[in-house]
Amino acid sequence: MRKPNTNAYMALVIVSIFWGTTYLAASIGVRHVHGLVLAGIRQTIAGTLLTGFFLLKGYKLPEKVVLSRLFVIGMIMLCGSNGLLTMAMRYIPSGLGAIIAATVPIWITLFSYFLVQKTKFSVQLIIGMALGFIGVGGIFYDYLSSLMNPDFRFGIILAVIGSILWALGSVLTAKWALSINVLYGAGFQMVFSGIMML
Repeated sequence: MRKPNTNAYMALVIVSIFWGTTYLAASIGVRHVHGLVLAGIRQTIAGTLLTGFFLLKGYKLPEKVVLSRLFVIGMIMLCGSNGLLTMAMRYIPSGLGAIIAATVPIWITLFSYFLVQKTKFSVQLIIGMALGFIGVGGIFYDYLSSLMNPDFRFGIILAVIGSILWALGSVLTAKWALSINVLYGAGFQMVFSGIMML
């Protein structure tokens, strides 16, 4: 009899808590400051702490080519995606924002097919993607009447574009396969995007 993988379940619980509360925290924060400012403060602080940690450990600054690609990925994933999704929380419920963001794996699959061309569309993959869209559509059904509100529509557009940009950045990250510690690289992305948003 197989033993349950406790670490996997714990990881799922932790990700679920942080994933959900991110949108809740953003929806509270945007009542007081602009979404880009809120996201910019968050990314700048986190990026400074992360890169500072690695620099204190003796890591050297990455080469210009690596830094330039980290900048591009940071602009797409954090400035574009995180910034827009944070802005969207001013106009739509945080739960709906999280549901829209859950379409990211579908967008990643599409971008992987067109940009990396290693993904092959099988019947199971197409069915899975269709079910994903249907699931999001089913949840969104209760909000159809709210689409008459221009602010709500604007929030939906921001959230969808943000989700698409996160997927694009994820695929580019995998395609470029930068020779840098993942967390160190993420720190630079956060610093770049945070400063740009501020």
